[in-house]
This record gives sequence, C-alpha cells and structure tokens, in this order.
Amino acid sequence: MHKHKEYVRELRKAFGFQATWFPDSEVRLGDIGVFRDGQFERKASLEEWGIGYQPRVRPGASPLYEHRSEGAVDVSSAVTAAGGAPAVTAGGGIDVRFTRADAVLFRAVDCWSEEIENIAEIEAEMKERHRKKKWPGRHAVVTEVVHAGWTTVLISDSRTDSARLRTTADATALGWDALTARARLEWTGGSGVSTRILSQGELTPLYRARGVLRRPFGGPSVRFMDEPGPGPAEAAQPGDPYVSDVDSETFALDDEHDEAGEVGADRA
Repeated sequence: MHKHKEYVRELRKAFGFQATWFPDSEVRLGDIGVFRDGQFERKASLEEWGIGYQPRVRPGASPLYEHRSEGAVDVSSAVTAAGGAPAVTAGGGIDVRFTRADAVLFRAVDCWSEEIENIAEIEAEMKERHRKKKWPGRHAVVTEVVHAGWTTVLISDSRTDSARLRTTADATALGWDALTARARLEWTGGSGVSTRILSQGELTPLYRARGVLRRPFGGPSVRFMDEPGPGPAEAAQPGDPYVSDVDSETFALDDEHDEAGEVGADRA
C-alpha cells in the first residue's frame, strides 16, 4: 500500500477529516480541485468562479489532534533518572519506535478551524451548474480547514524503524506530554523513517471537501413520515445530483473521469 493511502485512511477514520498530502501542502477554504494519488490538486476557487461564500471560525473545534497507528507506535522518554523515572530537565528526549511499515504518528497542536457558513447556497449553486453541465466532473470544494500552529508527522518505512527526538521545552513532564507547551522538536537520531515533519508551523493538515454525486439507481430513498424533507411530488429520484462530503479514496480522478473529457466550468 502506498504510504499516503494508509496515512489518509487512518486520519480520516480517527478524525473524520481528509488528511492533507503531502502533510506540509496548503489547502484553503473555497479551493476547487480534484483528488489525484491522494493529493488535492487545486484548479481554481469559488471566488475565481464567481461564487461568493462566507467564512467563519468553526465553534467547538479541537485545539489538539493526535493519532498513533494502533499497536504500532511506542513513544517514551529518552532520558531517565535513577530507577527509570523520567528525568525533569530543560530539553527532554523522546524515543519513537515503530513495529510495522507505514505506521503513523500524527500530532497537531494550537489548532483552529474555519468553515463555509452559507454552505446551503454553495451546494445549490454546485448542483445548478452540474445540471447545466458547467461543473466539471470529480471537482470538489474545500468547505472546512483545520489550521495548526505546530504539526508533527512521522511515517515508518519498516517495522524496525525508530526516531530519537529532542524537545526544546523546559519539560516538567517528558515524553509526548512535553509537546503541549508549543515545544519544538529536533531530530537527533533514528533509522528508516520515510516521512518526517517536526513541529512545522502554520500548516493545514486536515480539511473537508464536498463534491457533486448522483443518487444510486434502484428505487427512491425511504423517508420517515416525521422526517423533514420534500413532499411526494418533489422527492429525490434515483440519478438526481446531490452534494456530499467526498474524499481522495472514493472521489479520485481516474481514466473514466479524465479532465480532458470533462466540461469546463462557467467562470463568467
């Protein structure tokens, strides 16, 4: 499996977001693009296509996102005092050991999120342009972005990889907990780690995107009597377009949806 697929899949399962690949690539709210080989290739923006949107800071966003591949990443203090207890020093060491290939260690701190507030208007415009064949196939819109003050990503190349890191924090607690205080990380030794992002600032490591899909054929969807929605005459029909969250695995641009064969968007 390609490393980016495992990385993106694990973080999507952990957080419900699409992971930016490569981790230090930038995505912006309102970007329009396609997924190719796990990457979001920007083609334009809502603004460039004459579609207005209203950004807002997402309430209740998490200031910290942390993930380790289950059972495959061990983090411990590299410096210990007599008896094996963690040593309290200025500038602590951290050992990271992996037990399988493509294992992921991810940590983003000092995070805040922004999202499109008038999302219903954006979705209606996407569907209308799709109906008029003015929305290119497999093109998605970035509708939410997580901004991180500091991001750390390590991905192993084999099951015997390891890393020794040094934190610049005045650590009262060593190991991973020392990184909550905006500590910077420095590489001091290790082997085989294929992807290495250490305390890099101001990244956009996570985001959500929406695209135009078609309802599956095989009969109309069932709606409970007390569920709000269109009346019988306006009920959604199989094959009708709708807008939903999409990701790089299920909405990737492929030979069937090659850009050369897609209808260009109306940018007037």
